[in-house]
Amino acid sequence: MPKHNEPQYKTKANAIGVRYAYTRVDGQQVALGRAGEAAWEKYLTILEEWRAHAAERAYHEGARLTVGELAERYLDHELERANEGLVHRTTYLAARAAVEALIESHAAMPAARFGPKALGEIQRRLVHTLCKTRSGRHKAVANPPTLSRTEVNRRVNGIRRLFRWGVSQEVVPSQTLLALEALPGLRAGEARDSAPVMAVDPAVVRATQEQLRKDGHEGLASVIELLRWTACRPSEVCTITAGDVYETDEGLELRLRYHKTKKHTGTERVIPLNDRAAEIVQRALLDGRSTDPNRLLFTTTTQKPITSNGLYQAIRRAARHAGVPHWTAYQLRHLGATEMLDAGCSEAEASAMMGHTPGSTVVRRYSKDRVRLARRASKGIGAREAV
Repeated sequence: MPKHNEPQYKTKANAIGVRYAYTRVDGQQVALGRAGEAAWEKYLTILEEWRAHAAERAYHEGARLTVGELAERYLDHELERANEGLVHRTTYLAARAAVEALIESHAAMPAARFGPKALGEIQRRLVHTLCKTRSGRHKAVANPPTLSRTEVNRRVNGIRRLFRWGVSQEVVPSQTLLALEALPGLRAGEARDSAPVMAVDPAVVRATQEQLRKDGHEGLASVIELLRWTACRPSEVCTITAGDVYETDEGLELRLRYHKTKKHTGTERVIPLNDRAAEIVQRALLDGRSTDPNRLLFTTTTQKPITSNGLYQAIRRAARHAGVPHWTAYQLRHLGATEMLDAGCSEAEASAMMGHTPGSTVVRRYSKDRVRLARRASKGIGAREAV
């Protein structure tokens, strides 16, 4: 059962000021006698017994709880987190979009009986669902496309997240969540694939940087410049701290403890810095007045953290004022992949620099001449024996 439902030790005074202890067990008030050590011991006994039977109560509640009721509780929880600032509001909106697909056809089903077959039905329906949503970019399109494969997988994972929350609240059996993990995600060709993100023109990047500096946004311009020379993810550069910078025999490098692929690799992300990138980081270190290793290297003009969304909006405004096409920070990552491969780097080298596993989609997308790469690799076979 949820922890907030546990019996609590409470006291109250009677008419002559004598304090008595009591607790509530599943809505029923239980007297513990005069407040003191004996009442406290009695309360601990009741609490221990309540916890011992919590799993049994959760099982019976889960058997009665419907998918619609579970979804309502989950959305209330996510909305509360968003209102408290614990998560971005887009997280709540994404959860709501996933839940809408669920309750449309399975609201009355017992949550404990919801399995991979039912989730597969929702997945197939989402593949044919149009993108004409209340907040989507296809709102005004006469003939909107269907949901992309990425969006379908995101919503299916959102449903799994709902049941994972139910398991954490002990209102859904853990076997239900385990069964849902058996449904595989959609692969390429099984749904509409979004158009690939293309590399941005370097001239457009320079014009945007100049506009940002002209407007006094040196921190934002430095973030874009570092993204340009490292092909990092925007979220990685926005959160770099002074403690992430290390000086080695090979030069400066960044070692990020928290990054997107940590859950897969379990290791820190190491980013070697070329001369241009090292100069940007050194300048940021010298400009900082604090010696705190946890201070951010790049901040806004008001010394606030730069978020990925804030960077997106800043680039959009600066590009418009500079008279250049709109672009996003993530396109710099694709530009870096293109330039690394054009310079003769192998796919494995490019993947290592970008923090991807070898053969990643981004790297393969910009390997324009795979025959050339294969020919160069073939020359390496038997190289040891030739020495």
